[in-house]
Amino acid sequence: MDKPFRDGVGHRRAAAFVFCLALSLSFTGLFYAALSADYLNIYEVVRIVLLFVSTLWLSWGGATVLLGLLYGRSVQPLEADPRSLPAAGTAILMPIYHEDALVVAARLAAMMDDLRANNATHLFHWHVLSDSRDEEIAAVEEQVVRQLVARYPEQKIFYRRRTDNPGRKAGNVAEFVQRCGGAYRYIVVLDADSLMRADTLVHMVGRMEAEPNLGLLQTVPMLVGLKSYFGRSIMFASGMFGRSFAFGLAAMQGECGPFWGHNAIIRTRAFASSCGLPELDDTAAFGGHILSHDSVESVLLARAGWQVECDPRITGSYEAAPENILGYAARDRRWCQGNLQHSRVVGARALKPWGRFSLILGIMSYLSSPVWAAFLLASLFAPLDLPVLQAYTFRNHLPVLGHIPMSAAYEGAALLFGVVALLVLPKTLVVLKEVFLGVENTSRQGILGGFVELISSAVFAPVLMVFQCRSVFEVLMGRDSGWTNAHRDAGRLPLLDCLKSVWWVSVIGALAMGLSWIGEASLWLWVMPVALPMLLAPFIIWASSYNVGSRAAERLGFVLSSDQEGAAQLLAHVEKYSADLRV
Repeated sequence: MDKPFRDGVGHRRAAAFVFCLALSLSFTGLFYAALSADYLNIYEVVRIVLLFVSTLWLSWGGATVLLGLLYGRSVQPLEADPRSLPAAGTAILMPIYHEDALVVAARLAAMMDDLRANNATHLFHWHVLSDSRDEEIAAVEEQVVRQLVARYPEQKIFYRRRTDNPGRKAGNVAEFVQRCGGAYRYIVVLDADSLMRADTLVHMVGRMEAEPNLGLLQTVPMLVGLKSYFGRSIMFASGMFGRSFAFGLAAMQGECGPFWGHNAIIRTRAFASSCGLPELDDTAAFGGHILSHDSVESVLLARAGWQVECDPRITGSYEAAPENILGYAARDRRWCQGNLQHSRVVGARALKPWGRFSLILGIMSYLSSPVWAAFLLASLFAPLDLPVLQAYTFRNHLPVLGHIPMSAAYEGAALLFGVVALLVLPKTLVVLKEVFLGVENTSRQGILGGFVELISSAVFAPVLMVFQCRSVFEVLMGRDSGWTNAHRDAGRLPLLDCLKSVWWVSVIGALAMGLSWIGEASLWLWVMPVALPMLLAPFIIWASSYNVGSRAAERLGFVLSSDQEGAAQLLAHVEKYSADLRV
């Protein structure tokens, strides 16, 4: 079989590293040249280091998208489905915890209807694995599962509820593997908001049968079904940019692809023999059960010699997301704690180098926000001429190719332009590629949508950065995120609730604007793109939580990719069956 993601992976990794290092060194070198050539103070040294780390991280994201654009064009389309399918069933697992059981059942019903239409019901058994602790919620779960059994008598549907819940979702799946794994060659793991087409599920089983060393096959879920402005924005970004980013990841994955915890198929024997997770020996937020277990499970599978692969060519895989920024930040808080826990795992014995690097990337995805915030804070204090600046000023003995005299205002403008370029260029290239190369069915609306999404993400980014900084600080202080529901259905928010929840973000924005004005008034203008969204955070969160109709979304250019449009039939089944259940 064709192995497009395994051949030549070393060269692609090296090219990405060289690109990132060269770009970050060039950017940091220009900033260094703008500082004093003879003397440096402590703030300038700190800013140089923080800027290097920040631009290195931004460059890595840009390199991943750029590599995805270049490499995705050369990868051959998927081969015809081999249809070498096993006689034994594949288990589809739906772990749930305090979810809306009616919506979960409606999603399962949509997938079962699709399997029935494709004559593939005999290939799969369904297992709803509940961790719900509320008796009323559990009673509703049992009731809707009975309705599913009655509606689909030809399907094998099982429900099990744990009364003891160690390990959360990972523990739930692990217990299933221990109890029932011997009956199934493969397991497909879903989330409560997952949707997958029947032909996608059948193809994944066929791939596992055709490649005996394939331990895990991860799809790239597209966001679907979101109605708020915030939801429409990230859904458009998922369709327009998500697959290019995934191709970039796949180009460098080799034998150590990612696992995102859902919408993936796993070889049961490989998982059972390789993926036992330890309970970390600490009572603080860094201890206990590993929250972001999926990333750890993928590197453990690779360590045991199994191939872990993400294939962006597979379509028909979908998920939902929180409809507003507060729900998104709450989910991100759990992910933050889970990823920072990986600092306890990254040194584990015999992990493959790329596996360790992937864990480090996950850690940096959250540490990058406080690093960038620290750089901004140091830049605000730099013009204040505080006594500490004089006390820790020393002669510069490092080589300087040339000095670029620059005021704080021009320095801020140059930094802002450089950072915006690093953030904007990859998305701009994706839009141009989608429109002119015809990979997706886009149009001028796609260009408009890309521009609107770019402005929206620039407004959302400072607010999300502050939330991530708080999350990192809470984890470092030992505060556990707990086990809460996923905020999947939270939509429109009252303005008063937004003011109560994020007033502190507005205070930070106001302080940033005040410091910039005190230090050097001309710098104030270049702080505004970051500080103003913080100041207006309650209103941004409130306004972006409002629903946007389909026609309004089209006027904004938020067109869907062809894969997302293909989810319409499944979503229609979900809405119909959900309405039937509620009646």
